[in-house]
Amino acid sequence: MYFPTKNKTREQTNITNPWITPGINVSCRRKRELYSSCRKSNDQNPINQQDYIRGLIAHNIEQLYKQNNKNYHNHRTQMEIHTTNSIKNQLRENRATILKADKGNTIVIWYTDEQIATTHEFIRNNHFSPIPNDPTNTFQKEIRKIVNLCNHTICKEDKWKYINLNPTAPTLRGLPKIHKNITPIRPIINWQNAPAHKLAQLLSRLIEMHIPLPYTFNVKNSIHLMEDLESISISHSMKFTSLDIANMYSNVPTKEVINILELLGTHPNVDPTIFNELITITNTIMKQNYFTFFNNWYTQNDGLAMGAPTSPILSEIYLQYMEHSHLYTILTENKILGYFHYVDDILIMYNEEDIDIERILNQFNNAMPTMQFSIEKETNNSISFLDITIHKNHDSLYFSVYRKPTTTDTIIPKNSRHPIEHKQAAIRYLVNRMNNYHLDKAAKEQEHGTIRQILGNNKYNPSHIDDKTDKQTERHGTPDPKDNKDSRRWAKFTYVGNEAKFIKKLFKNLPIKITFITSNSIGRLLSHKPNHNPNSAQDNSDIYRLTCPDFQMKYVEQTGRSFRTRFQEHYRNFKHNNTKSKLATHCELANY
Repeated sequence: MYFPTKNKTREQTNITNPWITPGINVSCRRKRELYSSCRKSNDQNPINQQDYIRGLIAHNIEQLYKQNNKNYHNHRTQMEIHTTNSIKNQLRENRATILKADKGNTIVIWYTDEQIATTHEFIRNNHFSPIPNDPTNTFQKEIRKIVNLCNHTICKEDKWKYINLNPTAPTLRGLPKIHKNITPIRPIINWQNAPAHKLAQLLSRLIEMHIPLPYTFNVKNSIHLMEDLESISISHSMKFTSLDIANMYSNVPTKEVINILELLGTHPNVDPTIFNELITITNTIMKQNYFTFFNNWYTQNDGLAMGAPTSPILSEIYLQYMEHSHLYTILTENKILGYFHYVDDILIMYNEEDIDIERILNQFNNAMPTMQFSIEKETNNSISFLDITIHKNHDSLYFSVYRKPTTTDTIIPKNSRHPIEHKQAAIRYLVNRMNNYHLDKAAKEQEHGTIRQILGNNKYNPSHIDDKTDKQTERHGTPDPKDNKDSRRWAKFTYVGNEAKFIKKLFKNLPIKITFITSNSIGRLLSHKPNHNPNSAQDNSDIYRLTCPDFQMKYVEQTGRSFRTRFQEHYRNFKHNNTKSKLATHCELANY
């Protein structure tokens, strides 16, 4: 839209923008984030209340900073900034990166050259091939075509929701597996801005709706596993073994997945028209199996896309089908006592006097040749699976909490500038696990001591564990009022300190629930920002402003596509005298 502009004084500018009240300097990052969070949250309120709430919040923020009148750049803040910049400089000089390890909540420093070499080795050793150009635009056209064709699964009014207007190629990064000998990487591919991301999310929901799975051999969590194990009779000759599927997603055969889906689609309760569209969408998403790493593009020759929202449900369909059609025969012929499946981990119970477990491993690998199963046997009558250790004692089992040797005691420290809700959640998780897992007295006392140590190392009072345990005991068996459905919407506030908690109270009686997010993690503070490329801004989608120097007018618009694409559309409309663009119309009237 167009609106005339004049040279305005500071006071006039503040009056024009209700979020900027006179006397408040919003150059402070904390204030700026607070204003931004309030604006986004207020947008969810009824339109007739937004002006009143906007003025109320702006007034309270003004009064808050006037009353406190604190210098937030105090000595401690300056020291923190100096320390952070010093670490960043050291990392930059030594060409190193700070990041989290794959498991154990451990922070590692990794030399950039070694990180790149390890990632390239992973690419070479798996089913990836380089491609000369970025295929994102081609894939985007395919998504638009499929969305327009699928009229039974996607309503006409909702088609725009499943098209990413300004997509980019998925990016690959690796987390080091420091708990393994040769330190391989766990590949992490960010699919959030991929062309098919939104459509893949829809497909996952549709598959769960139209193709319910039996989950016969699955365990939901560690508690479910412990309950199943306790129901089995134990003998002295019984043994445990765990199997792990290496790089599961990239080794799932996609052609077999399609065949399985087509077989499941023959069920009389499945609408054939809808199912045909599901197959079409699945084929399209499977073909868009690519990523970028260090300005190079790669495609995956086979397997499911890592990072795609559809990969978990499609891999589960394949594994469950193989379990019922092939693995079940192996289990029954070899008289396996117990078989438990959780994602890509499998726990097997067997009688060592009757079974050669290495032969079972070979039969599994032969039944699913694209998968690579690795084996881990129990040692000293115990084996670790998920986050528990299973111990055998003659004719009984007992359990303890398992932590990898590389696991650290790190939780959010007490003196960290994070919401109290986040800090309490970390403690509550540890206490709930100790109380809900089927631990005997000795294991529970050991876990109790471990949690006290973790709390002490992070500057908490170790007695907090007893307070949490007492509160949980009081609530046990009592309906939680939070379980009642709440129709209020959620909004995110960037936590900047106590002032955010103060402003949160203003939304208490409004149809909005506030949750806090943080931006002061170590990864964000110490990460290297890429060198600014002036052309990269033209590839972003955001609010932009174009200024007419002759008539003192400005054109402001928000676009979901890149600014480069949108500006080319304006230029074409101007060139062909198309009045669809107000900018082109203005240029025509101004005789440009």
